Order: sequence, then structure tokens, then C-alpha cells
Amino acid sequence: MIPNRTTMLYKARNLKNMCSHGIKCPKAQDLVVVNTSDVKTRLTGIKKIDSGRILGGSWDEKAISLFDNLPTNRTFELALKKFDKDQSWLDSEAFDYACKKLHSKGYKIEEIYEKYRNLDKIEEIIRSTHQLPRSLEHKGRREINGVYIHIGRSGQPIFGGGGSHRLAMAIRLNVKKIPVQIGLIHEDFIGTGWDELHKLTVAWVKCNQPSINQV
Repeated sequence: MIPNRTTMLYKARNLKNMCSHGIKCPKAQDLVVVNTSDVKTRLTGIKKIDSGRILGGSWDEKAISLFDNLPTNRTFELALKKFDKDQSWLDSEAFDYACKKLHSKGYKIEEIYEKYRNLDKIEEIIRSTHQLPRSLEHKGRREINGVYIHIGRSGQPIFGGGGSHRLAMAIRLNVKKIPVQIGLIHEDFIGTGWDELHKLTVAWVKCNQPSINQV
């Protein structure tokens, strides 16, 4: 099978990162674990194809408060409201919004129903284990399509827009640490804090973490 363009890009990025920063460097779609309470800002517009990219400059300073101007992040806003109204996911405004948005993009209604039934399963796991399970598509140390988080120069986790429902669940249900998919990583953080974050993530993985397949 011929690798697709994204796979080839990720492989090239991983090789570049390892040549510059060693084998334990960030890699595309890497899993890291962050404190939920530390996710206080967000920065959208950076696509998941940039996962694992090490970048200097001032991009992390453009992040805004996680809860500022919520209508620009409607999915996250409605996911939070779901808990305020104590609804199931299928009864929530978030589901109605998703039906309109995703159906217009070609998704079948049954696919949208399945997505929101899975959210109910994830919530059940969180309530019973107090942990957010890894993404359905995770593979080893890769958190494919996980909550998308950038890491700023001081190690601050910055929400990148992907995984709004799961982040809202973690916040409202007081989950202490969450598994996330790495986005951008500020170059300054590589030499000051990446090794420690890597060690904490490896230790987290060694524990028996819940899986959505348990439900």
C-alpha cells in the first residue's frame, strides 16, 4: 500500500524532530497527558496536520481565554451547556447543532447518532473511573483524533479546537489529568520541559487506563 501524503508528511516531520532533538522528541499524533485545570486558553486555526510540529516565535501568545467569546467555538459552548442542563447527549442542543452542521458536510444521520451514543459511553466511563478514556483510534503512543492540545513556551497546554465534547466532559466532571493529541510545541519548551512531560506521560500509560470498549 502506498503511504498517503499525510503519512509521508508525518514521517518526514518525525525524522526531522529526532535528528534535531533525539529519539524522545515530540512526534506527530503523540500522546501527552496534561492537567485539565491547566487548559485555560485556546488557539484555533491550526490544523491537525501540524501535529508534532516544533515551532518558535510568538504563536502561543495569540491564545485567548478558553471561555472568552464562546460563540466562536459553538461546539464547546453547547457541550458545556449540556451539563448545565443535566441532559443526555442525544437530548442536548449540542446534538441538534451537530445534526445540522455534520449533515451539511455529508455525514449520515446514523453516523451522527453513533458519535453521540459514544459520548454517552465516554461520560459513563468518566463517572465510574474519574478518568477520560483514550481516543477510539489510539495506537500505542499515538493519540489519533484525541483532544487537540498545543504546548506553549512555558509548557502551558493550549486547546486547539479538536475534541470539544471530551474537554467539556473533563472540565465539568472534574477529571484531573487527560490524554491528548499533541499539536504544535514551542521550540523553547523542548529544552526546558519536554523530557519531564514525556516521563509523566510514560508513567500514566503504564497504569491501566480505561477504554471506551469497556462499556
